[in-house]
Amino acid sequence: MSGADDGWTAHEGKDAFKGEKVAHAPRSGMNMEDFVARVKDVCIQRGFGGFVVDDEGAYFRGQTPYECLKALKPSNATFYIHGPSCFGPGQKVKTFGLKTEALNGIEGKVVRCQEVRVVVELPGHGEKALKPANLDALEAPPKTEKPRVGQDGRVLRVEDLPDEDPVPDYGRILTEYVKTA
Repeated sequence: MSGADDGWTAHEGKDAFKGEKVAHAPRSGMNMEDFVARVKDVCIQRGFGGFVVDDEGAYFRGQTPYECLKALKPSNATFYIHGPSCFGPGQKVKTFGLKTEALNGIEGKVVRCQEVRVVVELPGHGEKALKPANLDALEAPPKTEKPRVGQDGRVLRVEDLPDEDPVPDYGRILTEYVKTA
């Protein structure tokens, strides 16, 4: 597992909900680094929970980031999840892998999510802004009526996708987006 400062966590050798794609973006010979960067933007804009990348392209998942995180299984691909969106205020979490050993293994509650960090109330230590990669969710995020909002301020609703299979058309649209962006 590797985390970047952009809030995404790459889970190498993992996949979640294999075969349950809601959309596909063919790689079309693009170098992997540029392709993944563009696919990350599309994932957030469309409100997908994450995506898996292999040599062929990216396959988006319609489940929440939390559901994707909990469903990770061994694979020959890399699964990407946008970190802070995996957590919700009030959710119970446990810390691990921190440089400050005294903070490892502590159970706390999520206070809020920032751009690329999750603020957690840790008993005896106060609020700490931690990377999502250093938190293990002990429960699902609390249900909220608040809509998910993309970076551009638009409300994200996966159910707004057409009822018919969006994969062929969406792949064409994403290919155009990748080539023109």
